[in-house]
Amino acid sequence: MQGLTFRTDQDFEEICCYLMRDWVARNMRYDVQFRRYGGNGQRQHGIDIFPAVGGYSVFGQAKFVNQLNSTDVTAELSKTDSFPEPIGCYVIFTTANRHTSINHHQFHGTQHKRLDGSIFPVHVVYWGEISDISFIPQDVCKRIFPSAFQVARSALTPQQMADSIATLQNIVPSYFRSDFLDWLETWDFSCGYIPSVHYDAVDNLYIELDRVGWGMKGVNDFLYAQGRIDLSRALPAGDAFFYALTEFRDSIYNYIAFVRGQDGQGYVTLQGMDGRGATDFPKITEQWSMRARHLANMYREKILGQQIQ
Repeated sequence: MQGLTFRTDQDFEEICCYLMRDWVARNMRYDVQFRRYGGNGQRQHGIDIFPAVGGYSVFGQAKFVNQLNSTDVTAELSKTDSFPEPIGCYVIFTTANRHTSINHHQFHGTQHKRLDGSIFPVHVVYWGEISDISFIPQDVCKRIFPSAFQVARSALTPQQMADSIATLQNIVPSYFRSDFLDWLETWDFSCGYIPSVHYDAVDNLYIELDRVGWGMKGVNDFLYAQGRIDLSRALPAGDAFFYALTEFRDSIYNYIAFVRGQDGQGYVTLQGMDGRGATDFPKITEQWSMRARHLANMYREKILGQQIQ
């Protein structure tokens, strides 16, 4: 579903329970509810999505990742060999874009043969290619996608919205360096550190948005600082962009410490964070990368006015 991104893998798994029910209803012609299987730290045998009632052998996996290729799929399928129940069908839902290696496998029909000799079909469903989520309860959508489903503060006239868009596109670039967008799209976040010059710019705009928010709630003194009145005018048109920026900032803020690199530049980094093992790093940096990709798309669409394919 283009334009809707997830904050956590738990949110994606919750949505996948509804996606699974809809997929089964359309492709297998029966209605059954699904729930998340297991919990954090528990062995799940490659299964995330599980029928809520017995008697059904269709199961799902939720892959909250940027990339998913045939090797990744094979690795997940191998985990199902230890699953104690029969599997009649297996569906992988993913936030990744379609990969050519999976296209090749699916063209020939993907199946997996378990150690016990049983065989089940495998299907891959891409979140970005889903066009209808009307079957997901509105309260769930509003909780998981608060920006996209929020009720507008007030109805704006077309001219007021046009003015808000113009203000948004004029003021946002002033908060960042000219290479900010290129950095978002090309930086290798898996390294575990981020140049503080870019993180600080994101954090500064986040703080300014917070101050403007308080100002709009009646703390008028917050609105006197330079640029905040313009920022307040940009809010109606900037909801999606500012939400993406906040998500990107929050995914970094809770996990980093500041260091000075050998090149003399400042960085925020995962290294040395107490109580967090190195095994957690890939999952955290994957979140950074996904949120950076979405923020870059929002920058191109909302600030530069470009169409995103």
